[in-house]
Amino acid sequence: MVRERLAADPAPSLEAFHETVLASPMFQRADTLVGYIAIQQEIPLDVILKVALRAGKRLLLPRFCGNEYTLAEIRSLEDDLVLGHFRIPEPREECPEASELSSETLWLIPGLAFDFQGHRLGRGGGFYDRLRQKFPQGTALGVCRECQLLPDIPADPWDLPVHALLTPTSRIHSCYDISR
Repeated sequence: MVRERLAADPAPSLEAFHETVLASPMFQRADTLVGYIAIQQEIPLDVILKVALRAGKRLLLPRFCGNEYTLAEIRSLEDDLVLGHFRIPEPREECPEASELSSETLWLIPGLAFDFQGHRLGRGGGFYDRLRQKFPQGTALGVCRECQLLPDIPADPWDLPVHALLTPTSRIHSCYDISR
């Protein structure tokens, strides 16, 4: 159902989305940004990732190791990425692996769908849930298009909801108290 909605939805303009993220208090106070490199229908973050690097923020991206993801720090989108597992660009092996995150970390998390309680439908591997269990610090912002917002997504006890949602044409919507 979500894939059909995505296929029928025209590609969104991202300028307002970028402005909303970059002007948000969550981004402004973040010393670390956990991002992603967009695949398929995901919202591209290139502009936000470049601004974070120029602003001196620590930038972490997922890297596949064994049969799970870890977070690795990059300093350049042009020099520090290689085509990784699942054919997704990820940090080179030489990029240092994160061992801890600060409370001022902002996670930008993609998903196939989200609901307004912050539940996320991913690609079925539970990778982001395990990463966030390993690194529980910070605020998680779900990033999707409007057609990916659903009234309800079933959640298992181990699923970690995001704190807030952002689409290219809407303001940040808090799923619950993000001061937690």
